[in-house]
Amino acid sequence: MEEKYESFKQKILKLNELALRGEEGEAINARKAMVRLCSTLGVNLEDILNESEQKKEYVFNVGCDHLLKELFFMCSEKILGDGEIWYKEKNSHISLELTPSQYAELFTYFDFHKENFKKELKATRKRLLLAYLLKHNIYVGNDDGTDKELSSEERRNAWKTLQMVDGLENVSYLKSLEDK
Repeated sequence: MEEKYESFKQKILKLNELALRGEEGEAINARKAMVRLCSTLGVNLEDILNESEQKKEYVFNVGCDHLLKELFFMCSEKILGDGEIWYKEKNSHISLELTPSQYAELFTYFDFHKENFKKELKATRKRLLLAYLLKHNIYVGNDDGTDKELSSEERRNAWKTLQMVDGLENVSYLKSLEDK
């Protein structure tokens, strides 16, 4: 189930409403939260609230991995629309001309997806190695005769690994020796 997406600007506007209409402590905390959110991104709160259209160059540390770069461009297209994007690329950094609001939005959106993607990639790489070892019988039996009950998480991971085994190509070490 996909959650309804709430943009950075929508969050700031909600906090601003609370800061204006809230009771003493509520209003103070909402104001502090807005300032903290904006300062962590290096944007001016007034620029966000006043919808400043002044564009400036912002640098994103995307990473050297081509998959992360592709993820960045997909995120930027989702946030900015599918118009032309002018950018400069240098190693792991990409610069874009954006308004402060666009920058804050893209930065938070990409940062979330980048961290989540890296976590998923790490787990998938581990499952892929295990699936490869199982598919090609490259494992040492360590059966001590006792059966252990698997947790639901372990069962889910085992199922994902077995699905990967089915997706791997059928190649044989002996067959490749004969071909040479």
